Amino acid sequence: MKKLLLLVVAILAARTLVTAQVTVFAAASLTESLQEIAAAYEKQSGDKIVFNFAASGTLARQIEEGAPADIFISADEAKADALEKKGLLVKETRKSLLGNSLVIVTPPDSTAIQSPSELTNAAVKRVALGDTRIVPAGTYAKAYLEKSGLWPGVEPKVVPCENVRAVLAAVESGNVDAGVVYKTDAAISKKVKVAFEVPVADGPKISYSAALVANAPQPDAAKKFLGCLQSSPATGLLFCPPPVNNQSNQKENHETQRPQCSQRQNKKHQTRTHQQPRRSGNRPESSNCFNDYRREHRRLETEKRTDGLRGHQSLQRDGRRG
Repeated sequence: MKKLLLLVVAILAARTLVTAQVTVFAAASLTESLQEIAAAYEKQSGDKIVFNFAASGTLARQIEEGAPADIFISADEAKADALEKKGLLVKETRKSLLGNSLVIVTPPDSTAIQSPSELTNAAVKRVALGDTRIVPAGTYAKAYLEKSGLWPGVEPKVVPCENVRAVLAAVESGNVDAGVVYKTDAAISKKVKVAFEVPVADGPKISYSAALVANAPQPDAAKKFLGCLQSSPATGLLFCPPPVNNQSNQKENHETQRPQCSQRQNKKHQTRTHQQPRRSGNRPESSNCFNDYRREHRRLETEKRTDGLRGHQSLQRDGRRG
Protein backbone atom coordinates (compact mmCIF):
# COMPACT_ATOMS: atom_id res chain seq x y z
CA MET A 1 0.00 0.00 0.00
CA LYS A 2 2.84 2.35 0.89
CA LYS A 3 4.56 1.65 -2.44
CA LEU A 4 1.34 2.35 -4.33
CA LEU A 5 0.93 5.66 -2.49
CA LEU A 6 4.50 6.65 -3.33
CA LEU A 7 3.88 5.77 -6.98
CA VAL A 8 0.76 7.97 -7.11
CA VAL A 9 2.67 10.86 -5.51
CA ALA A 10 5.49 10.45 -8.03
CA ILE A 11 3.05 10.48 -10.96
CA LEU A 12 1.33 13.61 -9.66
CA ALA A 13 4.70 15.28 -9.12
CA ALA A 14 5.79 14.43 -12.67
CA ARG A 15 2.51 15.83 -14.03
CA THR A 16 3.12 19.07 -12.11
CA LEU A 17 6.60 19.33 -13.58
CA VAL A 18 5.48 19.04 -17.19
CA THR A 19 2.77 21.70 -16.93
CA ALA A 20 3.81 25.30 -17.51
CA GLN A 21 2.46 28.81 -17.23
CA VAL A 22 2.66 30.65 -20.55
CA THR A 23 2.44 34.44 -20.42
CA VAL A 24 0.94 36.05 -23.51
CA PHE A 25 1.15 39.79 -24.20
CA ALA A 26 -1.70 40.40 -26.65
CA ALA A 27 -3.55 43.24 -28.34
CA ALA A 28 -6.69 44.25 -26.45
CA SER A 29 -8.88 43.64 -29.50
CA LEU A 30 -8.30 39.89 -29.16
CA THR A 31 -9.44 39.61 -25.53
CA GLU A 32 -12.57 37.45 -25.83
CA SER A 33 -11.32 35.27 -28.66
CA LEU A 34 -7.98 34.45 -27.00
CA GLN A 35 -9.65 33.73 -23.67
CA GLU A 36 -11.96 31.25 -25.39
CA ILE A 37 -9.05 29.59 -27.18
CA ALA A 38 -7.00 29.43 -23.96
CA ALA A 39 -9.84 27.77 -22.04
CA ALA A 40 -9.95 24.99 -24.62
CA TYR A 41 -6.17 24.69 -24.80
CA GLU A 42 -5.71 24.50 -21.02
CA LYS A 43 -8.20 21.63 -20.81
CA GLN A 44 -6.32 19.72 -23.50
CA SER A 45 -2.71 20.50 -22.56
CA GLY A 46 -2.67 21.02 -18.81
CA ASP A 47 -0.68 24.25 -19.26
CA LYS A 48 -1.87 27.56 -17.84
CA ILE A 49 -2.22 30.53 -20.20
CA VAL A 50 -1.97 33.98 -18.59
CA PHE A 51 -2.77 37.11 -20.58
CA ASN A 52 -1.68 40.72 -20.44
CA PHE A 53 -4.07 42.63 -22.73
CA ALA A 54 -3.25 46.22 -23.69
CA ALA A 55 -2.37 48.43 -26.63
CA SER A 56 0.30 46.79 -28.80
CA GLY A 57 2.65 49.76 -28.32
CA THR A 58 2.30 49.56 -24.55
CA LEU A 59 3.05 45.84 -24.59
CA ALA A 60 6.07 46.33 -26.85
CA ARG A 61 7.46 48.92 -24.46
CA GLN A 62 6.97 46.56 -21.51
CA ILE A 63 8.89 43.83 -23.34
CA GLU A 64 11.67 46.31 -24.14
CA GLU A 65 11.87 47.12 -20.43
CA GLY A 66 12.28 43.46 -19.54
CA ALA A 67 8.78 42.36 -18.55
CA PRO A 68 8.57 38.54 -18.51
CA ALA A 69 6.56 37.42 -21.55
CA ASP A 70 6.54 34.24 -23.62
CA ILE A 71 4.47 35.35 -26.63
CA PHE A 72 3.79 38.75 -28.19
CA ILE A 73 0.70 39.25 -30.37
CA SER A 74 0.56 42.67 -31.96
CA ALA A 75 -2.34 44.25 -33.84
CA ASP A 76 0.13 45.52 -36.42
CA GLU A 77 3.38 44.40 -38.00
CA ALA A 78 5.23 47.62 -37.14
CA LYS A 79 5.41 46.95 -33.37
CA ALA A 80 6.63 43.41 -34.03
CA ASP A 81 9.16 44.71 -36.57
CA ALA A 82 10.62 47.09 -33.98
CA LEU A 83 11.04 44.34 -31.39
CA GLU A 84 12.48 41.93 -33.93
CA LYS A 85 15.12 44.48 -35.00
CA LYS A 86 16.19 44.76 -31.36
CA GLY A 87 16.53 40.99 -31.08
CA LEU A 88 13.60 40.70 -28.68
CA LEU A 89 11.54 38.30 -30.81
CA VAL A 90 12.50 34.92 -32.27
CA LYS A 91 12.29 35.65 -35.98
CA GLU A 92 11.62 32.09 -37.19
CA THR A 93 8.55 31.76 -34.92
CA ARG A 94 6.86 34.93 -36.18
CA LYS A 95 3.62 34.52 -38.12
CA SER A 96 0.86 36.79 -39.40
CA LEU A 97 -2.21 35.31 -37.76
CA LEU A 98 -5.12 37.23 -39.29
CA GLY A 99 -6.47 40.49 -40.61
CA ASN A 100 -9.29 42.84 -39.65
CA SER A 101 -11.07 45.96 -40.89
CA LEU A 102 -12.19 49.32 -39.51
CA VAL A 103 -15.68 50.54 -38.71
CA ILE A 104 -17.08 53.84 -37.44
CA VAL A 105 -19.38 53.25 -34.48
CA THR A 106 -21.86 55.54 -32.75
CA PRO A 107 -24.35 55.24 -29.87
CA PRO A 108 -27.40 53.19 -31.01
CA ASP A 109 -29.78 56.18 -31.14
CA SER A 110 -27.42 58.47 -33.06
CA THR A 111 -28.22 59.58 -36.60
CA ALA A 112 -25.39 62.11 -36.91
CA ILE A 113 -23.11 59.94 -39.04
CA GLN A 114 -23.87 58.01 -42.19
CA SER A 115 -20.48 58.39 -43.89
CA PRO A 116 -16.88 59.22 -42.88
CA SER A 117 -17.14 62.78 -44.24
CA GLU A 118 -19.77 63.57 -41.60
CA LEU A 119 -17.13 63.20 -38.90
CA THR A 120 -16.09 66.73 -39.88
CA ASN A 121 -19.60 68.18 -39.37
CA ALA A 122 -20.15 70.72 -36.59
CA ALA A 123 -22.74 68.43 -34.99
CA VAL A 124 -19.98 65.92 -34.25
CA LYS A 125 -17.98 67.31 -31.33
CA ARG A 126 -15.87 64.39 -30.07
CA VAL A 127 -14.41 61.39 -31.91
CA ALA A 128 -12.66 58.62 -29.97
CA LEU A 129 -9.56 57.04 -31.52
CA GLY A 130 -6.84 54.86 -30.13
CA ASP A 131 -3.78 56.92 -29.21
CA THR A 132 -1.99 57.04 -32.56
CA ARG A 133 1.42 56.78 -30.85
CA ILE A 134 0.84 53.37 -29.26
CA VAL A 135 -2.51 51.92 -30.45
CA PRO A 136 -2.49 50.30 -33.91
CA ALA A 137 -6.25 50.85 -34.31
CA GLY A 138 -5.62 54.58 -33.89
CA THR A 139 -2.73 54.49 -36.35
CA TYR A 140 -4.87 52.66 -38.89
CA ALA A 141 -7.76 55.10 -38.37
CA LYS A 142 -5.52 58.13 -38.84
CA ALA A 143 -4.01 56.63 -42.01
CA TYR A 144 -7.49 56.06 -43.45
CA LEU A 145 -8.69 59.57 -42.57
CA GLU A 146 -5.51 61.10 -44.04
CA LYS A 147 -5.97 59.12 -47.25
CA SER A 148 -9.58 60.33 -47.42
CA GLY A 149 -8.55 63.95 -46.84
CA LEU A 150 -10.60 64.11 -43.63
CA TRP A 151 -7.87 64.17 -40.99
CA PRO A 152 -7.49 68.00 -40.74
CA GLY A 153 -11.21 68.30 -39.94
CA VAL A 154 -11.26 65.37 -37.51
CA GLU A 155 -7.98 65.85 -35.63
CA PRO A 156 -9.20 68.73 -33.38
CA LYS A 157 -12.11 66.53 -32.23
CA VAL A 158 -10.05 63.46 -31.39
CA VAL A 159 -10.26 61.99 -27.89
CA PRO A 160 -7.19 59.69 -27.64
CA CYS A 161 -7.76 56.40 -25.80
CA GLU A 162 -5.29 53.95 -24.29
CA ASN A 163 -6.49 50.99 -26.39
CA VAL A 164 -9.22 50.06 -28.85
CA ARG A 165 -11.49 48.72 -26.11
CA ALA A 166 -11.35 52.10 -24.39
CA VAL A 167 -12.56 53.64 -27.66
CA LEU A 168 -15.48 51.21 -27.68
CA ALA A 169 -16.28 52.02 -24.03
CA ALA A 170 -16.26 55.75 -24.75
CA VAL A 171 -18.85 55.31 -27.50
CA GLU A 172 -20.93 52.93 -25.37
CA SER A 173 -21.07 55.48 -22.55
CA GLY A 174 -22.17 58.28 -24.87
CA ASN A 175 -19.19 60.44 -23.88
CA VAL A 176 -18.22 60.81 -27.55
CA ASP A 177 -20.25 61.12 -30.73
CA ALA A 178 -18.34 58.45 -32.64
CA GLY A 179 -15.30 56.22 -32.58
CA VAL A 180 -13.23 54.11 -34.95
CA VAL A 181 -12.65 50.51 -33.90
CA TYR A 182 -12.04 47.13 -35.48
CA LYS A 183 -14.99 45.31 -37.02
CA THR A 184 -14.54 42.50 -34.50
CA ASP A 185 -14.77 44.95 -31.57
CA ALA A 186 -18.08 46.34 -32.81
CA ALA A 187 -19.40 42.81 -33.15
CA ILE A 188 -19.11 42.07 -29.42
CA SER A 189 -20.93 45.18 -28.20
CA LYS A 190 -24.68 45.54 -27.69
CA LYS A 191 -24.36 49.27 -26.98
CA VAL A 192 -23.07 50.63 -30.28
CA LYS A 193 -24.15 50.54 -33.88
CA VAL A 194 -21.98 50.46 -36.97
CA ALA A 195 -22.54 53.72 -38.84
CA PHE A 196 -20.01 52.95 -41.58
CA GLU A 197 -17.81 50.02 -42.50
CA VAL A 198 -14.55 50.95 -44.19
CA PRO A 199 -14.15 48.83 -47.34
CA VAL A 200 -11.06 46.65 -47.13
CA ALA A 201 -9.82 48.04 -50.45
CA ASP A 202 -10.01 51.61 -49.13
CA GLY A 203 -8.62 51.04 -45.65
CA PRO A 204 -5.08 50.24 -44.50
CA LYS A 205 -3.91 46.66 -44.54
CA ILE A 206 -4.45 45.33 -41.02
CA SER A 207 -2.31 42.39 -39.99
CA TYR A 208 -1.85 40.79 -36.57
CA SER A 209 1.59 39.35 -35.88
CA ALA A 210 2.52 36.71 -33.27
CA ALA A 211 5.97 35.55 -32.19
CA LEU A 212 7.92 33.95 -29.38
CA VAL A 213 9.71 36.45 -27.15
CA ALA A 214 13.49 35.95 -27.21
CA ASN A 215 13.89 35.60 -23.42
CA ALA A 216 10.67 33.65 -22.91
CA PRO A 217 10.54 31.95 -19.46
CA GLN A 218 8.67 28.96 -20.98
CA PRO A 219 9.85 28.71 -24.61
CA ASP A 220 8.81 25.09 -25.25
CA ALA A 221 5.31 25.46 -23.86
CA ALA A 222 4.95 28.81 -25.62
CA LYS A 223 5.84 27.27 -28.98
CA LYS A 224 3.11 24.67 -28.51
CA PHE A 225 0.52 27.34 -27.79
CA LEU A 226 1.72 29.33 -30.82
CA GLY A 227 1.18 26.21 -32.89
CA CYS A 228 -2.36 25.99 -31.58
CA LEU A 229 -3.01 29.65 -32.45
CA GLN A 230 -1.85 29.01 -36.00
CA SER A 231 -4.23 26.06 -36.44
CA SER A 232 -7.43 26.34 -38.46
CA PRO A 233 -9.90 26.20 -35.52
CA ALA A 234 -8.00 28.90 -33.63
CA THR A 235 -7.65 31.34 -36.53
CA GLY A 236 -11.36 31.00 -37.14
CA LEU A 237 -12.15 31.90 -33.54
CA LEU A 238 -9.72 34.81 -33.59
CA PHE A 239 -11.58 36.47 -36.42
CA CYS A 240 -15.01 35.30 -35.23
CA PRO A 241 -15.50 36.38 -31.60
CA PRO A 242 -18.32 34.99 -29.43
CA PRO A 243 -21.61 36.25 -30.92
CA VAL A 244 -23.91 38.71 -29.14
CA ASN A 245 -27.63 39.21 -29.48
CA ASN A 246 -27.52 42.59 -31.15
CA GLN A 247 -30.66 42.83 -33.24
CA SER A 248 -30.35 46.59 -33.79
CA ASN A 249 -26.95 46.15 -35.43
CA GLN A 250 -28.29 43.36 -37.62
CA LYS A 251 -31.07 45.63 -38.87
CA GLU A 252 -28.69 48.54 -39.47
CA ASN A 253 -26.09 46.64 -41.42
CA HIS A 254 -26.21 42.91 -41.97
CA GLU A 255 -22.64 42.88 -43.29
CA THR A 256 -21.24 44.04 -39.95
CA GLN A 257 -22.35 40.78 -38.39
CA ARG A 258 -19.96 38.68 -40.49
CA PRO A 259 -17.47 38.21 -37.60
CA GLN A 260 -20.28 36.73 -35.47
CA CYS A 261 -20.03 33.23 -36.85
CA SER A 262 -20.12 29.77 -35.38
CA GLN A 263 -17.23 27.32 -35.45
CA ARG A 264 -18.95 25.48 -38.31
CA GLN A 265 -18.69 28.65 -40.42
CA ASN A 266 -15.03 29.32 -39.71
CA LYS A 267 -13.69 27.71 -42.90
CA LYS A 268 -15.86 29.96 -45.03
CA HIS A 269 -14.60 33.10 -43.31
CA GLN A 270 -10.95 32.11 -43.41
CA THR A 271 -10.98 32.55 -47.19
CA ARG A 272 -12.10 36.17 -46.70
CA THR A 273 -9.40 37.26 -44.30
CA HIS A 274 -5.62 37.62 -44.27
CA GLN A 275 -5.06 34.19 -42.71
CA GLN A 276 -2.90 31.20 -43.36
CA PRO A 277 -3.70 29.27 -46.58
CA ARG A 278 -5.35 25.89 -46.27
CA ARG A 279 -2.85 23.07 -46.27
CA SER A 280 -3.37 19.82 -48.15
CA GLY A 281 -2.83 16.42 -46.63
CA ASN A 282 -3.02 15.57 -42.94
CA ARG A 283 -3.57 18.38 -40.48
CA PRO A 284 -0.84 19.08 -37.93
CA GLU A 285 -1.43 17.78 -34.44
CA SER A 286 -1.99 21.34 -33.15
CA SER A 287 -5.16 21.65 -35.24
CA ASN A 288 -6.83 19.15 -32.88
CA CYS A 289 -6.29 21.23 -29.74
CA PHE A 290 -10.04 21.90 -29.43
CA ASN A 291 -11.34 18.34 -29.73
CA ASP A 292 -11.58 17.60 -26.00
CA TYR A 293 -13.15 20.98 -25.33
CA ARG A 294 -15.77 20.51 -28.02
CA ARG A 295 -16.69 17.02 -26.81
CA GLU A 296 -17.09 18.31 -23.27
CA HIS A 297 -19.17 21.27 -24.49
CA ARG A 298 -21.50 18.97 -26.44
CA ARG A 299 -21.86 16.67 -23.43
CA LEU A 300 -22.83 19.55 -21.13
CA GLU A 301 -25.32 20.90 -23.65
CA THR A 302 -26.90 17.45 -23.98
CA GLU A 303 -27.18 17.17 -20.20
CA LYS A 304 -28.88 20.59 -20.03
CA ARG A 305 -31.45 19.58 -22.64
CA THR A 306 -32.05 16.23 -20.94
CA ASP A 307 -32.49 17.84 -17.51
CA GLY A 308 -34.88 20.39 -18.97
CA LEU A 309 -36.98 17.65 -20.60
CA ARG A 310 -37.09 15.65 -17.37
CA GLY A 311 -38.19 18.74 -15.46
CA HIS A 312 -40.95 19.42 -17.98
CA GLN A 313 -42.17 15.82 -17.81
CA SER A 314 -42.15 15.95 -13.99
CA LEU A 315 -44.32 19.09 -14.02
CA GLN A 316 -46.77 17.40 -16.38
CA ARG A 317 -47.04 14.38 -14.06
CA ASP A 318 -47.55 16.59 -11.04
CA GLY A 319 -50.26 18.53 -12.88
CA ARG A 320 -52.14 15.30 -13.72
CA ARG A 321 -51.92 14.14 -10.11
CA GLY A 322 -53.28 17.46 -8.87
